Amino acid sequence: NSMSVTLPGGPVLATTFRYRQTRLWGASPVVATWQLVMAGALQAIGLALVGLAGALLVGAETNPFSLIFTFGGLCAFLVVAQYAASRPDALEGVGITALRGFNALRKKPPLTGVRQWKHIVNQMSAVRMDRRDTARAFGWSLFNWIADAACLAFACYAVGAHPGFAGLAVAYAAGNAARSAIPLLPAGLGVMDAVLVPALTASGMTGAEAVSAIVVYRLVSFLLMATIGWIVFAARFRGTQQQGEE
Repeated sequence: NSMSVTLPGGPVLATTFRYRQTRLWGASPVVATWQLVMAGALQAIGLALVGLAGALLVGAETNPFSLIFTFGGLCAFLVVAQYAASRPDALEGVGITALRGFNALRKKPPLTGVRQWKHIVNQMSAVRMDRRDTARAFGWSLFNWIADAACLAFACYAVGAHPGFAGLAVAYAAGNAARSAIPLLPAGLGVMDAVLVPALTASGMTGAEAVSAIVVYRLVSFLLMATIGWIVFAARFRGTQQQGEE
């Protein structure tokens, strides 16, 4: 998280770091990639759910169908991914059939690439993700979004403002969507704030209250958490370096 919110291009660097660490813990390339993809999918579903809840509460002023479509598509992907993890044999058969058709189009032997595909499926068999694990992972992901949205709400209360829940949820989801659209800026500085200020103003806050609330929110969710993360990072890898020297 500290890499993601403080370094230019942080989300890309953080993803690379997580992948390398997962590989060092013994995961195969397929399993490490699976972890990143599923974490991202669960995160996107949670954010879409927060935005959808706010849009539905706002009512006729906001059209929620785009959020419903996004949420439905992500849920469908999650169901397919969970099925693939629980039924690797079925995934192997589907992949081989697709490869045969693709090889026919390329005018190559039917079994071209089948061996490599079976190797990937064998690695996938190491993934254990039943419905309980999926629900638990999604629950923690959603709790993360709700806790961060609550941080923004309490920042608004700290400056004496009282925005509506629906408007706050929509503003939070829109701000994070804008931050994800431009990942090169640390924590979406400037981009997310430019979306949050008018969105919070539309929810009943004055411009001065919106700016003040965002400053408080950034101090806690950005500066404080980044500081804690870098301290943990420095302590963790300083200990690793000392062990290597010994």
